Amino acid sequence: MIAGVFHEIGHIMQGSLPYETDEQKIYAEYDAEAYALRMMRRYYPKKDYNEVINYYRKKLDSPNFRKHYSIHYKAFKQIKEYNHAS
Repeated sequence: MIAGVFHEIGHIMQGSLPYETDEQKIYAEYDAEAYALRMMRRYYPKKDYNEVINYYRKKLDSPNFRKHYSIHYKAFKQIKEYNHAS
C-alpha cells in the first residue's frame, strides 16, 4: 500500500503532465516506481521492501497484466529489482 503512495508522489514530483506519447508515459511510470522503491528501501524494513519486489515480479509474469497494463508492464520491466535475474 505505502509503495503505491510513494509511486503517486513520484508522479507529482515529476511535474510533467500531461504525457503526449507512450514513451513519455513509460518513462513517467518507470521514474515514479523507481522513486517508490528508493523510498521503500530507505525508510521501511527490508521485509516490506522485498514484499513489494515479489508482488511486482509476480505481476510481470501475468499475461493479464501484460495485456491490460502494457505501459506499466514496459516500464516495470526496466526496473532491475523486478527482474528475476537480479
